[in-house]
Amino acid sequence: MQITVHHYPSVASTNTTAKDYLVLGAEEGTVIIADEQTAGRGQFGRVWQSLNGNLHCSLILKPPVRLEPFYPELAMVAAGALQKALQEIIPDLPVTLKAPNDLLIDGKKVAGILIEVESGALIIGIGLNIKKAPEGLDQLTTRLNDYTEKSFSVEDVFPVVLRCVWHQYQNWLSLKNT
Repeated sequence: MQITVHHYPSVASTNTTAKDYLVLGAEEGTVIIADEQTAGRGQFGRVWQSLNGNLHCSLILKPPVRLEPFYPELAMVAAGALQKALQEIIPDLPVTLKAPNDLLIDGKKVAGILIEVESGALIIGIGLNIKKAPEGLDQLTTRLNDYTEKSFSVEDVFPVVLRCVWHQYQNWLSLKNT
């Protein structure tokens, strides 16, 4: 499979844009990334504050239909891949998973994952606080750059996240195909 990245300065939601791409026949490996989302969302219809300088992206996956009963596992696969990516970027980073779709550092939310099934495909949306942490939420938040002397950007983090998520997905597929 090939990964094709589509970058936008602004979209309503990367998951919504990914759905639009599916209607047009997008292949597995299509990625939507945006500098900002004007209507980003999380699980259960919650608002995801998409602050500039943070990662907002969605990846289209098309696992075989026979694996549909296992789709919920992909939330944990994606979360584990994101955890691995963050620890690769900052070794010894105390990232923990809050099942099924949040990543925490020191008990504060640094990332969230939204998985949606659409037209026989899965869309994995990832929001990662790199430079800014949302305020005024019902839970504590943090940003990646609070845990390093280096100031990371989306350009530093995105390739690592994409590689780790794609690799974990491929591993998951190979386990399911055995």
